[in-house]
Amino acid sequence: MIKYILFDAGHGQETPGKRSPVWDDGKQLLEWEFNRSIRDRVLDKLTTLGYGSNLKIVNEGDIDWSLKKRTDKVNSFAKSVGPLKCLLISIHSDAFTDPKANGFTAFHQPGSPASEAAARKFASAFAKAFPDRFMRGKKGVREKNLHMTRESVCPAVLLECFFMTNEYECRNILLTEGGRNRVANAIVDACVNILSQNRS
Repeated sequence: MIKYILFDAGHGQETPGKRSPVWDDGKQLLEWEFNRSIRDRVLDKLTTLGYGSNLKIVNEGDIDWSLKKRTDKVNSFAKSVGPLKCLLISIHSDAFTDPKANGFTAFHQPGSPASEAAARKFASAFAKAFPDRFMRGKKGVREKNLHMTRESVCPAVLLECFFMTNEYECRNILLTEGGRNRVANAIVDACVNILSQNRS
């Protein structure tokens, strides 16, 4: 049963790339800023709901942490309390060379039923919050050999919260207050679903 959720906001302000095109109105998404904005909104909302003691931040500050440094920190904490009591959530927005690429994906650890079950909860929450958006993979869920999921000793899910290279999703979801709150609320709903199983 998951007791702790560890939040990783991928990339840092000095990481090359990891940004949207500059749109006609001059706006541009910087992924590190988006990831931290979503993480902080989620933490605030979950803390207000009484889950503050169940939450951990993986990478503090705005600079980039190496993948190894991030998973080392995750694994150190998870081993201290029990890996199956922890869930790592890595927050991102997707990108692709084709500007038509769109949608949401929750990637889970290869061969991990616990990770896949958690990914399905996040995909379900996003499908409910964004019924007009495409859920990639199998209803928003995919297995993929990514460092953050592969190297974590605890169940892990990497969220690709729509495409920053898709003009509609970037300008109408990722760059807006309303869109960011909807993303954060979907993550919160899934987290509460997972954490509430430990409460009588």
